[in-house]
Amino acid sequence: MLQHLDVLQRGGLVRSEKIGRVRSCRLEPAPMRAVEQWIGEHRAVWERRLDLLGDVLDDAFPDQKGHRGT
Repeated sequence: MLQHLDVLQRGGLVRSEKIGRVRSCRLEPAPMRAVEQWIGEHRAVWERRLDLLGDVLDDAFPDQKGHRGT
């Protein structure tokens, strides 16, 4: 667990403090907002690309239509 925490801390996503035997952690909201913004900017592009991929797969495997969860 400490390796994961270390990676998150180096990425600026989490801060932790150890007092005695107790380690307290907290999320840092600013980097999370930046990630959320990046995802939002790219979501529409990837949704469109995945829809096109679905269309290609439906054309390639017409007898399997409806079996990919849609």
